[in-house]
Amino acid sequence: MKTYTFYVNTAPAGDIVSRTLELPAEWTLEDLSDAIQDAFGLDGQADFSFFMSGVPWDEASEYTHLDELWGDDELWEDDEIDDEIDDEAFLLDDEPDVELDDEAQLESLPAAQDVRNLFAQLKADPKLRGELAAQLADEFNLPAFILDAVISNADSLMGQLADAEIDKLMAGFDPEADLDEPLGDTREARLADLGLAPGRSFLYLYDFDDERHFEVHLEEVQESDLPEDRFPQVLESVGELPLSEE
Repeated sequence: MKTYTFYVNTAPAGDIVSRTLELPAEWTLEDLSDAIQDAFGLDGQADFSFFMSGVPWDEASEYTHLDELWGDDELWEDDEIDDEIDDEAFLLDDEPDVELDDEAQLESLPAAQDVRNLFAQLKADPKLRGELAAQLADEFNLPAFILDAVISNADSLMGQLADAEIDKLMAGFDPEADLDEPLGDTREARLADLGLAPGRSFLYLYDFDDERHFEVHLEEVQESDLPEDRFPQVLESVGELPLSEE
């Protein structure tokens, strides 16, 4: 069974409090969240999100527990009996149009591999890259040499991003895209599907009010002979979290 070893530490500055955790690759970000909360002694009563870019509140790279954000389950439980007919009529009237719009929007976006190929071509063709940098410099009033450097190194960034992350980034360039919708649900996002490689880091934000930040760093991908019910493993523990301020 393939497993991932994560080094999780408090961020930003302060006394370092860390845990080294090992989880099966088939588990989800929700499982990783549960493991972090248990290992650090968090109460599990607060909202949380993962930001794969490492930037807090970056919706384009966010995975969250959607019920915590939108209250979907609570909404349906409260209204299911009294408003069953109205809810069904609403879904029948509006859902097909929304789905068709979403599908058409997705079909109009380039595939993730096409985006990777584009930046690889730009890196290999200085003339083409220079022309693009000059156009962007005029449009955004930025130095062309800085844009040229960014474009020439963008292929390295694209190689570290999963297809779903690139798709969301491309949707962000569409002015009609719904940028308020998070990238995905932590319950559905398997670790093995995120395109993670050793050395990759991302942010775990616990409690949207107190904003406790944890840097999650993938140290190693390995094979384990342990049965699945022995996970998560806490391989190392350093320090204890201070109590949150009331």
